[in-house]
Amino acid sequence: MANPLEKSKRKHYHLIVDFEESDMKALVTCVLILATTVALHAHTDITPAEVNAILHSGGNVIVVDVRELVEFCDTTYVPPGHIPGAINMPWNSGYLQEHYVDLSPTESTIVVCRSGARSHAAANFLDDAGFTAVFDMLGGMNAWQWKTEDCSSASVGERPSGTVLKLSAH
Repeated sequence: MANPLEKSKRKHYHLIVDFEESDMKALVTCVLILATTVALHAHTDITPAEVNAILHSGGNVIVVDVRELVEFCDTTYVPPGHIPGAINMPWNSGYLQEHYVDLSPTESTIVVCRSGARSHAAANFLDDAGFTAVFDMLGGMNAWQWKTEDCSSASVGERPSGTVLKLSAH
């Protein structure tokens, strides 16, 4: 008498083969759809530590903070304010969607918000708009542990000096 385990293995194998033979077109179609969706949103997720390292290595990047102005400037949040040199282009109020053409689609652009949800949506938007080097900071400002600045010299849509960051290492 045949081993029940062997019979089970054989049955499982046949199910896999039968699935592959009868549904290969559907499987290929699903893979193509998935690959196309991934290609449409080609931004790169980046950690706050990586952002900090880029900023301090002299990397040429634009930091776009998509929080509303009250969040961007609020010094009661932890951490207070925003990443030094960041420009404020709020997502929820539609400012970024109306003014993204003011940004260079070929410059490296780091998108940040409070927790990462709005920056992810904004990064997808910039991907769809043809931006080629978009980075979404994971965890948002909630995960930022380094220097911040207040709004004494920055406002919505304004590019304060230092927006294209060329920082020297400290």
